[in-house]
Amino acid sequence: MSIIQLPKKAIVGVIRSQPEQESKLYLMQVMAIVETLKQEQHLQEECCDKLFQIYEEMLTPPEAHSWEPTEECERVHIVVGDSFAGSMKNSLRELGREHSDKLICLRDHFAYGPLWHFHEREGLMRRWEWLQDHIHPGDDDDRDSIFRSNEHLMQQFERIPPTGSVYVWGANNAHEQSGLRYAIYLLRDKSNHVVLCDAVEMKQQLFHTPPTHNASYYSGELHMDKLPTILEHSLTYSPIDVEERRRLEQEWRVLSEDTGNLRVIKDGKVANVPVDYYDACLLQTVEQLHQAQDEYNFIKSARVIGQALVSAEQYVNDSYFEYRLRELIYSGMLEIKGIPRAMRYYSVKRSNGEKSKSMQTEITHD
Repeated sequence: MSIIQLPKKAIVGVIRSQPEQESKLYLMQVMAIVETLKQEQHLQEECCDKLFQIYEEMLTPPEAHSWEPTEECERVHIVVGDSFAGSMKNSLRELGREHSDKLICLRDHFAYGPLWHFHEREGLMRRWEWLQDHIHPGDDDDRDSIFRSNEHLMQQFERIPPTGSVYVWGANNAHEQSGLRYAIYLLRDKSNHVVLCDAVEMKQQLFHTPPTHNASYYSGELHMDKLPTILEHSLTYSPIDVEERRRLEQEWRVLSEDTGNLRVIKDGKVANVPVDYYDACLLQTVEQLHQAQDEYNFIKSARVIGQALVSAEQYVNDSYFEYRLRELIYSGMLEIKGIPRAMRYYSVKRSNGEKSKSMQTEITHD
């Protein structure tokens, strides 16, 4: 059945019946496919096939297929982030492994926000309050949904069959590596074989691509056409031993005792850094954009954030950068025009005082 043949009311009904998290996941998948199509037009047929797969999946009743672990499944994949989870589902379906392989997605962004006692109710509440104050405001329903989502996640881990192998995926960034350690902690009482996989590193090895810039070293940004091969190759990996599992579990315990609110990768390990770690990058980006102007003027905040993300040393998302941009405004380092309710609604520029300091520094260096 094509989308043109489907009655309009049916389409509206399908969309309204989707849970919010599932709707966001489908939207991210569609946007990733369109982005791939923009960059790789020769993949038009493949991208259309994947869009039809998403379309058919949305029409399928939720009870008809579930990615939840079952007693019969052979493998359970644990991934960090909805974007990578969507790509993983499409690739497993393409390989015909949607019944033998199941999926658990850790949806938090582990690079920022408190992880103090994250695995306990008090820690979850502290994290929710911090995110509400700095990243995105919520209400009591949002707060309650955090506990419901956590309870559901615990149930998914409990359903992992004792005979199934567990594949924990995490690229070399603080977001995924923190989530990976949390997953190992949640598996602490299970005797399953555990395999660690880095999809980005595997792509470089299998397809002989050059090392990726740190800022884009993130599994969710992989082109979907590479993932089926990566998934097949992961079957050749050996499980980690007990000592490695204990080490990663202990590293999670250390992370969950720290009261910091931002993490990066340093010397191959997850490390806490001050919340203003990226402020210099944002200010430098503003300066670079000012230098490209014919006349010193305001710059759209979305442009500042987008360019800063590209040049950042580490992977982090736009929500955190917007939080820090607002803090630079509050501190007087930047001026604002517009209303900072979302990045598309306001623009920024260096304040006159800060501009003068910057120019004086340049003159002194000359």
